Order: sequence, then structure tokens, then C-alpha cells
Amino acid sequence: MIVNQKEIHVFFANRQTIVFNENIEQLTQKIQKQYLENPNDIQLQTILVQIYYNYQNNYKTALKMIKDILLQDKFQIDARLDLAEIMLEFNLGSKEDCLNIINECYEIDSNYWRTYFIHIKYYDSIDLNDLFLSNVLQQFLMKFPNNIWLKVYQLQVLSDSKKYQLKNEKVQEILDSEFLDYDLMRRLAYFLMNIGFNDQVVQLLELGLKLNPNSFICLNNLGYYMKTQKKNNHQCIQLCKQALNQNPRSLATLNNIAYTYQNMNSFEKSIQYLKSCLNVYCYSPCQFQNIAYNYQEIGNYEMAFYYLLKGLKKFPNCPILNVQQQLIFFQISDNDIIDKEDFELLSQKNCDLQQKFDESYYNKTHEIINLLYL
Repeated sequence: MIVNQKEIHVFFANRQTIVFNENIEQLTQKIQKQYLENPNDIQLQTILVQIYYNYQNNYKTALKMIKDILLQDKFQIDARLDLAEIMLEFNLGSKEDCLNIINECYEIDSNYWRTYFIHIKYYDSIDLNDLFLSNVLQQFLMKFPNNIWLKVYQLQVLSDSKKYQLKNEKVQEILDSEFLDYDLMRRLAYFLMNIGFNDQVVQLLELGLKLNPNSFICLNNLGYYMKTQKKNNHQCIQLCKQALNQNPRSLATLNNIAYTYQNMNSFEKSIQYLKSCLNVYCYSPCQFQNIAYNYQEIGNYEMAFYYLLKGLKKFPNCPILNVQQQLIFFQISDNDIIDKEDFELLSQKNCDLQQKFDESYYNKTHEIINLLYL
């Protein structure tokens, strides 16, 4: 497989795909100059929006410009999709608001492929499983069978679920595409990493960073590759920190660096990044479970117990959090459980400990007994 090394930058404006083949710094200067001469040109504004948030991680300036675009024309679908994408990439606002924007775009034009692409990114962001994503992508591809962005996304998902057999000619078709910018490169690299084509992975990610040195997700993915394939935790952390300098709200990077520190038994540092991840967006009971695990590893059982309680407040019916909370409570109580009666006696201590942390008592003792004494 031969990687196309041409300078390619892809933008979306007025429902068109616009490709430039020049250095991004020169391109930015050119577009900014043209915009100053034509301040009401929505296409130039839209391209600038995408330069700001994709190449400079400057989502605040991008959001201001999106507002100006929509004041001129509230039906500008690419500006709306840029807003949704910024919300997803930088974890801003609520997922419900993001979905509402996507649905509004369907109402404006149900035949614009980019809405479907942002929609699958939304589904991915709320941690839906690979089978669901694969089925949705298959439906989208029935509507847009030749769309390279949806095709590559499907390759990613299928490689995660281990349900794809490589066909060299299919990958080469993507590598030869006129749209192979840094984002398609990093997505294709992810797919190739999952199926074991590691030489191409590094090449694609390095070329992606050459096209966009500020791509936090390329930096993160290269770090993940160094950790999982090269067993180089220190280089992973270095690359993740560079990524966080570009986007401190990247959940993928915060998780990546947290689990790398965990692998290195640096549990306090892992906790620091897991908490940052939780502060950005709470999406899964596993977030609380993992913080609790790290606290357990350093012997701080009360803090482990506390974060499990916080998790149960957010996810009250999560059996994993319930059981782990009880097991940690046993460690705090410093008692060996012999039978159900002993467990009942300890339940009041459990309530007292929860009151210490000013949390409600979520566990029903008889249900936990059934789980522990099966």
C-alpha cells in the first residue's frame, strides 16, 4: 500500500466539498485576506470556521463566526454542522442540544451526507456499542454508497468489532483519494492498527501531523499506538500531554493518559486525569469504577467508597458499582464476612459511612446479599 503524500485540506461550505492543495499556513493567510476584502462571503467565513477549530483548536473564535453566519442566513447547514461538531470535539453543551442541531439539519436538507456523518459521530460520542454503530453506518451507506467518509468510519467500527477482512485494493482506493486529509489519514490509521498493519499506521499518523501539527487526535492516536504496539508508556504520555495542550477537553486523551499511568502503577496521577475526564463529561459508570479502583490500589478505601457513591448517584441501578461498593466497605470495616447475619450487622456501618460523605443510601441490602452469596 502506497500512501499519497500530497498536501490536501478539505472543507465543507454551501453543501459543497472544497479541496485545497497548499500549505495550511499559506492557505489560512490567503483565506483571511480574501475574507477581509469580502466580509459577507459566507463560504469564506465557513472555511475560516473550520480552519479555526480543526487546525488551531480555537473553537471560541469559530463559535463567534458561526453566530455571524447564522445571523446572515439561519439555514446555513454547514455552519450548523460545524456547531454540532465543535460541541462533540470539545465536549461543550449537552448531548441533547447537539442532537437537536443535527435533527434541524435533517429538516433543512435530508439529502446532505455531512449531516449523517456528524450524526454517527454523535452516536459514537455517547458510547454506543459497535454493533449499533455498524448497523447505522450500513443504513447511511445505502443512501450514500460512495461516500469515503462514511466508508472509512465503517472500517473503524468493523475493525473494533474484529469483523473485517482486509482487502488491499479497497484500502489503496482510499489512500489514492483526492480527499485524503489529516482526518481521513488518522481514521484509516486506526483501522490499520486494529488489523495489524503497523508500518502504515505510523506513516499515516506522521503525515497527518505534518498536514495538521495541532491535531490533538492524531497526537493521541500516535500515543496509543506507542503504548499498545511498541510498549512505550513514556512516549505515549509525552504525546498525550502534547495533545492536551491543544485540547484539554479531549476525553479520548484524558482516558489514554490515565490508563497509561495506571499501567505504570502511578495511581495518583491516573486519578488526576480520570477526575479531569469526569469533570469534562460524565458518560459511564466505568468512570467512577476506575477512579475507585485506583484509590483502592493506593489503599485509600474511603475515597474509593466515596466515588462509588457518586457513581451510584448518577447511575443508581448499576450492579457493578453496587457490588464494588459493598466489597470496599468490607475492607473499610476490617471484618471478615462469614454469613448473611454478619453482613446485616455491617449494613448500619455502611449507612453511617455514607452519611459521613453526605450521600443517600442507594443499596438495598437483600439485593446485594443475593449477588454476593449466590
